Amino acid sequence: APWRLDLWDAYQVRSLTEWASTLAAPPVERRQVSALALAGWWGPGNGFGPVNAEYSFGLVATTEVALPPGEYRLLVTADDGIRAFVDGEPVIERWSAERPIATESALVEWSGTPRTIRIEYCQDGASRLWVRAEPLGP
Repeated sequence: APWRLDLWDAYQVRSLTEWASTLAAPPVERRQVSALALAGWWGPGNGFGPVNAEYSFGLVATTEVALPPGEYRLLVTADDGIRAFVDGEPVIERWSAERPIATESALVEWSGTPRTIRIEYCQDGASRLWVRAEPLGP
């Protein structure tokens, strides 16, 4: 499913309070991508963050996903601040700048109807962000 990205310049956003202040302003750029997968050193002009941002940016990515009924593990791999929501409910929160790459997960039940996934991510330097859902069981 395509992801809608809202992007902000977010230089050294270290706390959720600073992040909330960032989100209070309109995004500096919007775009759509086919997959949410970022890897590499981010810098102006390489296509990861807002075109005119320096090396830090924040994004909110949203998509709607329909999966067959069952339990899934939602996995988010990131190196800096990350939050994940399913249908508006928080399922993952690890908000800290300059964290090593780590994978966080949450168990999510799908009923077969579409669910909205929202990812909030704040980046400072090298970008690492992957989002995926894996079924549990047969």
